Amino acid sequence: MEHVYRHTLRFGFAFTREGKNELANPSNNSTNGVFNFDGSASGDAMADLLLGKAFSYSETALDPYAHYRWINFEPYVEDQWKVRRNLTLTLGLRYTYYQPEYEQHNFFASFNPATWAASQAPRPKFQVSTDSILLIR
Repeated sequence: MEHVYRHTLRFGFAFTREGKNELANPSNNSTNGVFNFDGSASGDAMADLLLGKAFSYSETALDPYAHYRWINFEPYVEDQWKVRRNLTLTLGLRYTYYQPEYEQHNFFASFNPATWAASQAPRPKFQVSTDSILLIR
């Protein structure tokens, strides 16, 4: 009876840099939001704007144009074991790490309504110039 216990070990890794570019609806890209002032609070739309009393607010619920990038790293090891002349077992193990994606120009942002506080929200400053032009600073 002949005993064959020959092992062939292989190992390596795969490293890939991947990405995708996405654009929100190009014909109606209101991802920053749109306020509408119609005069319903004071009787005058401009006065509502100056008072900060918007009639409505809408926002596109799509991703803005962004360059998403991520890196995948996958090391592996394989053992090919010749148990007999007519029986070979191949066992392997691979680990895959999917990195969370990031935005190439750091444009990621998120909004959690549960943590929003109106008292902490920034307030726009309005100024009317001498020639009756509204300046927003």
